[in-house]
Amino acid sequence: MELEDTSPTTRPPPAFITTPSSTTNSASTPASTTSNSSKMSGEEPHNPYSSPGHVFVVRGDISKLACDAWLLPTDDKLSLETSWGVSHLLSPISEKIPIPSDWSNDGQRVMQIDSLVEWPSRLSPPWFVNVGGIKLPVCSLCKEAGATVYCENDAVKLCKECDTKIHSANTVAASHKRVPVKDMDWYIEGARLFFDAVGAHLHGKSPRFKRTRPLVAVPLIGTGEGGAKLSTGGMVVALFKELYVAVQKYGYDIALVTIKADSFAAIQVERKRFEEKQELWVTLSDSLKSEAQRLATKARQGDLVLFLGSGVSASAGLPTWPQLLVDLAKVAELTESEQELIKKMNFLDAARVIELRLGDSTSLNAAVAKRLQVHNYSLACGLLAGLPVREVVTTNFNQMWELACQSSGFRL
Repeated sequence: MELEDTSPTTRPPPAFITTPSSTTNSASTPASTTSNSSKMSGEEPHNPYSSPGHVFVVRGDISKLACDAWLLPTDDKLSLETSWGVSHLLSPISEKIPIPSDWSNDGQRVMQIDSLVEWPSRLSPPWFVNVGGIKLPVCSLCKEAGATVYCENDAVKLCKECDTKIHSANTVAASHKRVPVKDMDWYIEGARLFFDAVGAHLHGKSPRFKRTRPLVAVPLIGTGEGGAKLSTGGMVVALFKELYVAVQKYGYDIALVTIKADSFAAIQVERKRFEEKQELWVTLSDSLKSEAQRLATKARQGDLVLFLGSGVSASAGLPTWPQLLVDLAKVAELTESEQELIKKMNFLDAARVIELRLGDSTSLNAAVAKRLQVHNYSLACGLLAGLPVREVVTTNFNQMWELACQSSGFRL
């Protein structure tokens, strides 16, 4: 089996899938605009599932997470940071792409890369999103952190920490009218437009990596080298509202991904506060909540050992044992009747039959290694790599767990 070339092939002429800029300023209200594809089909994207998607928090490299779309931050000139894991593929693309005439901070801000090139099918497709063109103002009080809230009563712009300190002092201060600073909402609007465009694009399509529903990944926008890097806490709070609106509206899952340990910790704290206020886990039984708390306590104490089977790799496109044997049987050129017979055999016995047909164990090992090459890590591996565990047992032949650990900074 020949592996596909990972180099993207330019597809002329490019057909941009974009969304117009939203006119709303509310960070908690979903945009009503949709991508050009949904307008052409006459369909209004909606949640095709019977329940909302879930929001996950992952520490790792977003470009290596197996997902159906991920937000790639850029600016009004399509500039890219070199730190992205697929920058060797993206840099040539961004240099050759003709910038749309309405691509600006106040115009078009979302562009699907799949519409510009033949993106390798085994890699997660990024989307250009302009979230790098505006720098947030500095807090009027501390003069250090980026301002996220404007208090209309005092006519001051405050960072998240100063806002909490001042407006929790008494009931009068708590009654002050505060709104997100205009520039903060500009960043959130970029994420909102991305979620709407991706929702329209994925509507009616099967998930890329055999998941039950699509997975969309987004970084903590603006906080790397962007203009909101002084406002991480405020950005997390504002962004969470949009994440939960999107999973309700479109039904896909969302992973909020960060590579930094301090940002990961801050996100987890804000997520807990947000979910407690929204009572998002009321449908979970008390017994399951209790079990989750027990396992969390074990993990914090360093007493949790992970046991990983093929299920943690399947959602990134790798085969389970039965599928692996079917694939290897085809490599060994077994007839259709022989393939049906090995499906009824014990896994090890079936592998032995395939080994004999291939000639020796070396040929079998080479075929297995080729089929289990890893280019992405699954959401399950990414989540588990974020746990404070010291021991892991796995029956898997692939190196997906190692890739997830490397991406998250977990030391094996």
